[in-house]
Amino acid sequence: EEAPHSADVYEIISSLSSEPVAAASVGQVYKAYLSGYGYVAIKVKRPGIRDIVEADAQLLRVLANIAEAIPEPGIDGKKLVKTELVNGVNEFMTRLFEEMDYEREMRNAIKFAGLYEHNVGTARYSLPEPFFGEDPGVIVPKMIPSLCSENVLTMTWVEGKKLTDVSDSSSIREREENMRLLVQGIQCTLSQILETGVMHADPHGGNLLKAFVPSKDGRNEIGRLAYIDFGILADIPMQVRDGLVCAVSYLIFQRNIGAVAALFGELLLIPAEVMNDQEKLNEFSRALEEVADEVLEYSDDEQIPSLQFDRLLFGLAGLIPRFQFQLPPYFLNNARALGTLEGMAKAIDPRFNILTVVYPFALQRLLKNPSGSKIVDKTLKNLVCNGDGTLNRTKASQLLQDASSLTGIKRRHLIRDVLMTKNGRKIAKEIGWIGVKKRLTGVREKRQTYIMQL
Repeated sequence: EEAPHSADVYEIISSLSSEPVAAASVGQVYKAYLSGYGYVAIKVKRPGIRDIVEADAQLLRVLANIAEAIPEPGIDGKKLVKTELVNGVNEFMTRLFEEMDYEREMRNAIKFAGLYEHNVGTARYSLPEPFFGEDPGVIVPKMIPSLCSENVLTMTWVEGKKLTDVSDSSSIREREENMRLLVQGIQCTLSQILETGVMHADPHGGNLLKAFVPSKDGRNEIGRLAYIDFGILADIPMQVRDGLVCAVSYLIFQRNIGAVAALFGELLLIPAEVMNDQEKLNEFSRALEEVADEVLEYSDDEQIPSLQFDRLLFGLAGLIPRFQFQLPPYFLNNARALGTLEGMAKAIDPRFNILTVVYPFALQRLLKNPSGSKIVDKTLKNLVCNGDGTLNRTKASQLLQDASSLTGIKRRHLIRDVLMTKNGRKIAKEIGWIGVKKRLTGVREKRQTYIMQL
């Protein structure tokens, strides 16, 4: 590990702001200057905060154990509270202790930058350009490892303003620019959830900024999306990513809640004993239908429903005691991240519907299936094929029309992109071969009928 240079430490201390420029429950941030980097942010952990959090954790575990031990009245051996509260407390505290480890946060930031930072991130091309011709990546502060430790984090300073800092007096241009960056933030989160599985799990208004940086030609400044806090970076299993793609596609294209319920095993939300019991699965499907009626709002003039995130988590929480429903941290992080971003977008435009961004992103993933997932293949076939496996041209045309109209990509280009992937060609061959076999069978049957008539 690189040791800090005494000259750097002296320069930072001598230029350190007298008061913190930002503060939170775990730490606070100061501004300083460092040669070769310019202004830097120094994030310092509050003294004694770990002892305070450990004491709180012990108290929460005691209360959770007491609540779990309460028996259900009149039923021997049954617990009143069926949710695993102690496990929930342990998971929450684990995440909180991770957030207090600044060396871990430094590694998180470097990992995130390697995926999404402008000009260098390997996954940045899944994001829209903030302006025509500009690199689609986001701003990530550069970590200075020699000046980082478990208790101190040093990074380049990012100058910007909150995306939600708009008022009635804000110009139309400013509102449109902020909305464009928020949509980019939503698509960046979707890329994290559905593509890379490396997710910034806390994208609230204080962690997402509109940073002002020189344009590509250097003639003026443009607003770019910036992420500035990396205390919580969640890992999402590939199985869950593929399951989410399928769930969104079934929900919006087919409005098939039963198919969504059957995917909850893929999403690791329902244990196998429930998924393998048809009676319980049917009961769960009916309960999920009731939740969907509460959280999805359809209108006659809109092809995509609106989703009420606050009702979603409340509705899913009601399923926990009935079906051993589990809400792993990455699922809560997904919902919280998208719900927060939607709330920020609605502050600018109350008509904004996040599913108009989620659905086309999921459709492209469904059509290309880069992971080669069998469950994604099966979902695509269910959506565009008849019961005998042959292509239903009406369904296939509608799916392509949805993807084209919502993404702005021409249908022929979508088809070309799908057929350029190995999995896309495989699916096309399978569906085509089933159709050929059905036509050959029909020809043979007609020929046989003709011979018998002779």
